[in-house]
Amino acid sequence: MTLEGQRGGRMYKKNAKIRTVAVLCAILLILGIALFGCFGQIRGSLQQQLMSSIEGMAEQNVILVEKEVSTRFRLLSGLARESGGDEKIIVNKLQGFVETYQFKRIG
Repeated sequence: MTLEGQRGGRMYKKNAKIRTVAVLCAILLILGIALFGCFGQIRGSLQQQLMSSIEGMAEQNVILVEKEVSTRFRLLSGLARESGGDEKIIVNKLQGFVETYQFKRIG
């Protein structure tokens, strides 16, 4: 084999190694971009689910507070009707409810 033939063979092997490394780098780059995109989608989906869950909890809290206010209002309305406006009767009846319902400035 001639000197030029040996150089050409070495150059071909050197170029083949460079091409292999370049192809592997390109594949890794494509995989990295794909993974980055997938993580972005997963993060967006999780944020959407979290917001939906928080909204659901907030709605449940609103319902609970409305029920509690309604219950306390009915209790006070009933006590006011029963007493007929006599403050001493109202104060005596409310003594038991002050601790239970944690009313403030009653009794």
